[in-house]
Parts: sequence; C-alpha cells; structure tokens
Amino acid sequence: VGNGDMTTPLYMTITAGMLDRYIAAGDEVSALDPDTGTDRRKWYFVSGSDFVNFAGLRGFLAGAFGGTLRFTIKATYGDWSSTLNSPLDFISLECGKCDYGRGIRLVRFADVSLPWDGTEQVIEVTIGLGHLWRRVVTGSSWPLASQCDIAAVLSALTSVSILGDFTASGEGVGVDNVEMEVA
Repeated sequence: VGNGDMTTPLYMTITAGMLDRYIAAGDEVSALDPDTGTDRRKWYFVSGSDFVNFAGLRGFLAGAFGGTLRFTIKATYGDWSSTLNSPLDFISLECGKCDYGRGIRLVRFADVSLPWDGTEQVIEVTIGLGHLWRRVVTGSSWPLASQCDIAAVLSALTSVSILGDFTASGEGVGVDNVEMEVA
C-alpha cells in the first residue's frame, strides 16, 4: 500500500462478510487540493511480485487478454456520501519495461458501469479491448487503450493496483481474493 509515504497494510486473520483473511489499510490524513477539495495523494493496494510472477510466469500473462480481473472489496469505515476523489482510477495494470523502458500504465476508472460505494462487493472487469481501459499518457486526456497496449502490458505485467482512497476524508478498505482468469 502506498501513497508517496509507504503505509503498511494489515493482514487481517478474521472473517468479515466475504472477506476472509484479507489485507486492509486506511488513511486519516488527506492532502486536499484547495481548488477541487479532493486528495492529492491517493493510496492504493499494489501487488507484490508474487502476484504477477506466480507459477514462474514472471509477469507473462498474455493469456489473460479477454479474461477477467476479479477481487472482493469492502470499506471498513469512511463516509462515501462526502466528497469523492477525482479521478477515481480504480484499477491499474502496469508494465514497467514496456515502451522502450518508459513503461505503460492502463487504468480502469470507477464510473456508472464500474461503480463502488464502499459496500462489500465482488468487482469483476474484463481485460480487453472495448472494456474502457485507458492508457496513461502525459499531457493527454486518457485515450482508450489499444489492443497492442493491453497485450504489451499483459506480456510483461509488473504490478496491479487497486485504489483504496475513494473519499477526500479518511477511510479504511479491505481487499481479498484478487485473481486473474484467462479467457
């Protein structure tokens, strides 16, 4: 978990609804932008190398193109009726060595087709063309990711990030059962 200053997530050895032996984190300090009222330093659950290197694949997950990324998420505290951060870059897939070492980051934003209001929910997104993945490009308006962008990232995946910092105030979030399913 990180947002500039590293925060150590807690490994919860309890069951809370669908969360069973899960990771949890939260924040109490926000760096609010005076113009927008949103947090300038959002925090994320970031996968370790074990997730992207399972079964000796070393990040080569090309078979996940058209497959599914799935996880369970639940707020443990926080006020989702207050100001939400913007943008809500809910899920990120990153390849650190793609694009001649400059890296490629793909983002799936929370929106009407991928909402989350803090309630316990299984999130399921298709990793493929036509599923609203966007490529982070400096100085641009987040263009839709191309088939090549998605294939490149999945061929050398270095991290998966899940946004934990949805609100401009403090919140706690638990995440469990993060998995990628091949098509």
